[in-house]
Amino acid sequence: MRTYEVRYLDNSKVQLVYSSFGEVKRVVTIKVGDSFYVQPDNPKKLLHRGRHCIIKDFQKDDIGNPSQVIVTFSDNGRSGKVDIQDLVVTPKTAEDLIQPSPQNDLPRFLPEEVPGDLLTRNELKSMGRKPVRNCSAYVVYREQPNEFELYHIDDSIETKKQSGFSIVRKDFTLTEVLEKRQRALRVRRKQLPPQ
Repeated sequence: MRTYEVRYLDNSKVQLVYSSFGEVKRVVTIKVGDSFYVQPDNPKKLLHRGRHCIIKDFQKDDIGNPSQVIVTFSDNGRSGKVDIQDLVVTPKTAEDLIQPSPQNDLPRFLPEEVPGDLLTRNELKSMGRKPVRNCSAYVVYREQPNEFELYHIDDSIETKKQSGFSIVRKDFTLTEVLEKRQRALRVRRKQLPPQ
C-alpha cells in the first residue's frame, strides 16, 4: 500500500515522502520556481498527465497543510492545480517504456511507430470489427503507465449488424481510421512538451 507524507519546510518549500509497505521509495523536495512533470501513480488518474509545469505556489487545506500546488503549464502558459503527490522530476523515457517485461515478450510500440496493420480495440470497434485472437503487440504512452493491446486486422471479424435501417453510416474504413490516428498524433505532439 502506498502512502504519501508531505513535510512542510517553509513557505516556498515542501518535501514529499513516498513509501510503499513501510519502505521509502522516493523523497522529492518541491520549491516554488522548480519544474516538474505531472505523472500520477494511479493509472486511472489522467488529468494533466504527462504535462510539464512550473511551481507557482502551494494551496493548503483547512488545517494548513499543503495539499495541492498551483502551477503554470509549459505547453500553453495557463495556470492549474495539481495534487502534490502527482509530481515527478523526470517522466519515464521512451526506452523504459518499450522494454518488454520478462513474463510477456510481445513487442511494444510508441504511438508514432505503430504499423498500419495493428489496431487498438477501439479502432477495430469503430470499423465494426472485434478481435478473435489474443493481442499481437502493445502501444505504450510516455505519460501513461498502462499498455494498450494491438491486434492484427486479419485476426478480427465483423460484428453483427444492428437490425433496422439507419441513414447514418456507422463504420469507418481502414484508411479513415489511420487518418484519425495521424490527426490524434499531431494533436498529441502539440500538447506534450518536447523531449
